[in-house]
Amino acid sequence: MLRPLTRQSTRAALLVALILLASCGGAASSGSAGGANTPETLVAGTLDPDTLPARPVVFGPQGVSAFGQAELPAGSRLQAAFALTDAAARAELARLLETRISTLTFAHVTEAETDARRLCLERAQAALPGLTIGARGARAAADGTRLRVASRVDLTPAEAEALLGPVFATAGPTTLAAAVRHLTGEASDAEGAK
Repeated sequence: MLRPLTRQSTRAALLVALILLASCGGAASSGSAGGANTPETLVAGTLDPDTLPARPVVFGPQGVSAFGQAELPAGSRLQAAFALTDAAARAELARLLETRISTLTFAHVTEAETDARRLCLERAQAALPGLTIGARGARAAADGTRLRVASRVDLTPAEAEALLGPVFATAGPTTLAAAVRHLTGEASDAEGAK
């Protein structure tokens, strides 16, 4: 049985990724950095680590996006760096889903409220590894001393509906649509103040 994510389990996953990254030394892909007068250059991917939003989770018309970022020594392996930022982005999305699922109203669900919440959390945790990475990017410093890496994970309303559908199957399409909007919609004022 899957347990709800906690801060400790999220930190543990990030620590494991950091240890993996540190043990996988080797040359970083430096691309064509040009000369010493060249500003920092995008080494890989399409996501620019310098243009990330201030908050790690952003709501938009296509659902919710979570971002993970890290700054590492230039000698780090790019594949391991992306694994680290992918895990950080998924951890941010997991934290959001756990918060949002715990505040869902299950008045129209036939199961007991705690069972429905537990089922939603288990389905969310099982779905997170399967979510595709929306974008990745790495930027190398001109002096060659550091590498900034970022990843974005997206949760579309269709994915949220697939996640919640079995729980709200007997509640009707209106309740399911409201739950999907709750998971993927803009944060409330109370949650945004956190």
